[in-house]
Amino acid sequence: MLDVKLKSVLINTEKTNQEILRDIQFRIPKNTINTILGRNGAGKSTLIKIITQLEDKTNFIVDGKVIFNSLDLWKLDQKSLCEIRSKKIRYVFQDAANLFDPLKKLSYYFKMVNADREKVELLLAEFFLPTSVELEKLYAYQLSGGMAQRISIVLQLLAEPELLILDEPTSALDLPLANLLMLKLREFTDRKNNSVLMIAQDFILTEKFSDNILVLTGRTIKSAASISDANYLLNNVSSHK
Repeated sequence: MLDVKLKSVLINTEKTNQEILRDIQFRIPKNTINTILGRNGAGKSTLIKIITQLEDKTNFIVDGKVIFNSLDLWKLDQKSLCEIRSKKIRYVFQDAANLFDPLKKLSYYFKMVNADREKVELLLAEFFLPTSVELEKLYAYQLSGGMAQRISIVLQLLAEPELLILDEPTSALDLPLANLLMLKLREFTDRKNNSVLMIAQDFILTEKFSDNILVLTGRTIKSAASISDANYLLNNVSSHK
């Protein structure tokens, strides 16, 4: 489904170009949950945004390619990229509240999903959220951070993209809701050819639900056979190497 091969990623600074990632190679097979672990500041969020060019290209120099279903995403025009982001690759970010348009009510986003109403209400209830009728009256600034994150998760699951990318989706959830989310992600990957790429900090959930574990350390990606292997890599490979 997804094949990432990045020789280097540099960020433009006032004086020079600083390398932040190098030799990034990994694959996301169909019907799998894939988790990226790494210390704060390792570049995890930057990496997942670079996949579909969400980072400002004027600030980054990327040498490599990202193949999604035989298409090199870094060779597509903006219109084609937006089409893929809309229908095939969806994101859930940590700062979900800031990603909603503050001038639009949530009704705008529920209409965009255009999912079966019964399915919408069931998923909202499972995440302990109000009904869509109640939510559609609200603006994003009226939501708590945790509520905005859960709504964003629900909306992206309802959209049923081929690849769902999540940045620490359990960070604002308590343990029961975090477990529920992971079960829903497993259901999601069991349908059609859907897959998940996720950044996480929770080692227990990662070990329990992930099919593949990737560790971002020393500016590069390494595959881990287990959580103990991941922990070893995090503690024995310098992030400044």
